[in-house]
Amino acid sequence: MNRANPDPEKCPKTPRGLLAPNLTGWLLVVVAVWEAHRQLGFELRDPLFLALGLVGVVWGLRWLLGRVKQSEASAWLELLRVLTLVAGGLWAVCPFLTTRFVGGIDATWYLRVLADHLDQSRAGVFPVLVGQGPYQFNGAVHPFRFAPFYQNFAGLIDVITGRQFSMIVLQHATVVLASVLSSLGCYVAFSSWAPRHRWTAWIVSVCFVLSPAALALLCIHDMYMSFLAAAWIPLAFHAARRMAESRSVLAAAKLAAVLAVILNCHPPVGLWTAIVSFGVAFILLACRGTGWRAFALPGATAVFLYALNAFQFQGISEISPVGGLEMPWRAAVPLISAGFVFCGVIWFWARRRRRSAEGKSIDAGAAGSDTSFHPWSGAVAAVRANAVLAAIPCALLVLVAARWLWPAPSPVADATVAFTKNFWPGILLPVHAPAGPLSDVQPGWALLLLGVLGLMASWFVEDATTKLLAGMGALLTLCLLPVTPVAAAFWSSVPVSLIASTSGAVNLRITPVWAAAMAFGGFGALVWLGKTRPWASRIGFCAMALLAVWSVREARKIQRFSESLLHSPAQTKNVMRPENSVLTIYSGNFIGLPPYFSHGVRDYHFESRLLDPGTGEPNPALALGYKTPEPRETLILKAEPDAALPGWLSIGPKVQLAPGGRVLLTFAFSRTDWAGILVIEGQYFYREYILPSSGEAKAFGCAPGNGKDLVIWSTAPEPQVLTFRFRPEPAMPNGLAPQVFASVEVRAVSAETLPVRTSSLVPTYKAQANVTGPAVLETPRTWIPGYRATLNGHNVDPLRSVNNLVSVPLVPGPNSVELSFVGSRRLQLAFFVSFASWVVFLALWMAGLRRSTVTSD
Repeated sequence: MNRANPDPEKCPKTPRGLLAPNLTGWLLVVVAVWEAHRQLGFELRDPLFLALGLVGVVWGLRWLLGRVKQSEASAWLELLRVLTLVAGGLWAVCPFLTTRFVGGIDATWYLRVLADHLDQSRAGVFPVLVGQGPYQFNGAVHPFRFAPFYQNFAGLIDVITGRQFSMIVLQHATVVLASVLSSLGCYVAFSSWAPRHRWTAWIVSVCFVLSPAALALLCIHDMYMSFLAAAWIPLAFHAARRMAESRSVLAAAKLAAVLAVILNCHPPVGLWTAIVSFGVAFILLACRGTGWRAFALPGATAVFLYALNAFQFQGISEISPVGGLEMPWRAAVPLISAGFVFCGVIWFWARRRRRSAEGKSIDAGAAGSDTSFHPWSGAVAAVRANAVLAAIPCALLVLVAARWLWPAPSPVADATVAFTKNFWPGILLPVHAPAGPLSDVQPGWALLLLGVLGLMASWFVEDATTKLLAGMGALLTLCLLPVTPVAAAFWSSVPVSLIASTSGAVNLRITPVWAAAMAFGGFGALVWLGKTRPWASRIGFCAMALLAVWSVREARKIQRFSESLLHSPAQTKNVMRPENSVLTIYSGNFIGLPPYFSHGVRDYHFESRLLDPGTGEPNPALALGYKTPEPRETLILKAEPDAALPGWLSIGPKVQLAPGGRVLLTFAFSRTDWAGILVIEGQYFYREYILPSSGEAKAFGCAPGNGKDLVIWSTAPEPQVLTFRFRPEPAMPNGLAPQVFASVEVRAVSAETLPVRTSSLVPTYKAQANVTGPAVLETPRTWIPGYRATLNGHNVDPLRSVNNLVSVPLVPGPNSVELSFVGSRRLQLAFFVSFASWVVFLALWMAGLRRSTVTSD
């Protein structure tokens, strides 16, 4: 048939009845947009938002409903399934459907990282590589370099919506859209796998989106990056299956693109997802007898994945510790041995399957002989048909034997096994009420049942995808199962880099991948039951429906934990005030902390210092005409038991803080061994400092060598009265109060009268200083390769100070310094490679869509 002039009699036509489901879906979307306008207050007149939103809605509904063209009834059912999945995705994260802040310390950190990113992007900085604004002014690289998807996704939403939403709304929008993506992504993956089992795909998708494996990460642990990564895992498994089926370069590119997104969301979760996805794709390709393609396509996927992520990989390698990718030989021996066994059995299985498909004898050594009466023939045939599943215990036995023959002490492996001993029993129990323990990050009973069903059915199902994903779920179970010899052998055999990236609580990185693998394996089992034993399939569907109701109950426990962390409107406003913005220890991840670093609020105006070039020590006297401001008053702070808060000491008198005022407090503590938490609180003001030291050697504290100065300021519209409280540690002796806590000198200061005047942070750091002789300006930016500096308009080479901060040499007289981060040449090249690779992928994808449309016509 001529594709240019297709035969109209043979072309499938979309029934007119599809118009009603489309119009209904559009009407519901319009209602949702109007309700969002009322609740969130964005302007419907924004043409960019309306245009992009309308195009996205129309295209999405046409694509989803166009997948079912048999009849009007099937279109209505498809619309019902899609809308209920969207509603389920929204309900799963309903605590975040608010303009008020939700969460604890980690969520606050994520919010301030996002605020710093948006401050830069709104000022024209692209790509955002390091922290520069008031919230991350030390030049933080985490998560800007390591997991940039969260910030870039929120930035994209910010652009589409006309930059009219608050930081908190944008933060919540990322997880709300990710939850909907997770729900629909699961459904697309399952319904594409088995188009005639859409209700089964629907119920499994509901169970996955309500699983504690992802919800607990977000609602209990504030792990935005991991939650975003978990939303893409089903699409990664779907892409792996599609690559093995189509055996095309485009399918390999799609798998690489999904894995690249997950790696950008959260590298540890992405690493485990890539291991499982590549394993599934490689074995499926080998089983289908594709010859050289079984190696070429995974290799092409890996190369394309690296090209798509070259920018991130280069950025990480520049600032990662040296030697982080080493793998000791003793630990490599068991891993290599188990790998040979696993690959050998896979090859044997693939070879048998190809011979069987060609009509040859199952047993080449006994061709033509009748083995049906052999008592072990059935068992042998079953093992041969499930060689991949049988390879798992074989590989584990090799690991245990190799660990016994080549013992390799591994403190990390021992710590991981010890953790799993405490973690594992809890995942077999319901979610706690109230939620909170690490064991609440679990697949949930619905997915556990699917995993068991998939593993049991995998010995009878002929579909290789079901076998593999059920086997991968079992293998990930063994990674977490605290069977000491097996777990110790496994964790002492994997590469050090994999252990380091997994780190800490392994369930937080593995459980989302584990849950997705069990969902896929269980879905394959339900589809097989529907084809062979319909009555069993109906029973399984009803059981899954009951477990979905149970999942709703479990999800509600997790949601209540988030609801308990819902801030009031006044607290929400105070979260983003610069005077309350804590620069946490996370801001120094991978780049180190300078000795001045305090795990609390810091005023960036006071973090630029003049250093003596001879001694390298701070010397503000180098500034022309600078004088230390005189104390306005001296307060004697006395501590006495707080009647309202048992265990706390109330410290007085109080301090007055005017609107827009900035005050320097210099403490002289009565004791150097105060141990506890010092709290300074006002109507719009809140800070905490740990004593005797709130951070590094020269941070604020009462211990010898610690700094004694605190800068407090206010952006509130009205005056405040600040109160002091102190909660001593239990180890502190009794009888602490009443007594003098400290004397404090109060000085009114101004940023314009400092030795170094910082006039800008974004898009570039700008500072001015008038010095009497040679001096060095030490900026608050932590040193990493890629900074560029100018002095009085001329390029200069930035220096690395003894405190690991970026410094610039000054000349006598007035100096104007500008500092920006542009990245190293290799980082710039990596950005070009990644950008070009994404352009190539989008071109291939659009060409594939056009080709599939022409073919279907």
